[in-house]
Amino acid sequence: MPSRLILFLGIAIFVTACQPAEALSGRARVVDGDSLEIGSTSIRIFGIDAFEGRQTCTRNGTTWSCGDAAAAKMRDLIGNATIDCIEKDIDSYGRTVAQCRNGSVDLAAEMARAGLALAAKATSADFTWHSRAKKILQFLDERLALHE
Repeated sequence: MPSRLILFLGIAIFVTACQPAEALSGRARVVDGDSLEIGSTSIRIFGIDAFEGRQTCTRNGTTWSCGDAAAAKMRDLIGNATIDCIEKDIDSYGRTVAQCRNGSVDLAAEMARAGLALAAKATSADFTWHSRAKKILQFLDERLALHE
């Protein structure tokens, strides 16, 4: 009986970790190179870290407004289109972290390709739920083996 309970709890935890992400769609307002707002929802673009607001950078001895350039590129990518986002996580500021697209165009990939964003540290739930699920299954395998 205890092994069935452990199996049931493990499956319940695994299924909870695999719940579908929330989808957001709408006209977006650009905050900066990696942040948008759709309606009242603040969104941080998943997977990148872009130059911020009024940040300046130096290239070949020349200072330029890399933060303004990142925001302008994001505005160009979005245009007047409806943006579709899939929630991946909630960050420490309470913002939705989401993968966002304009049609088939992945906004994060395009910002990185343009050289206006770097790949962000992989700390989101998208990268960690796999390892959590694996640990749960290993734990269950060990527990069930004890009862055989």
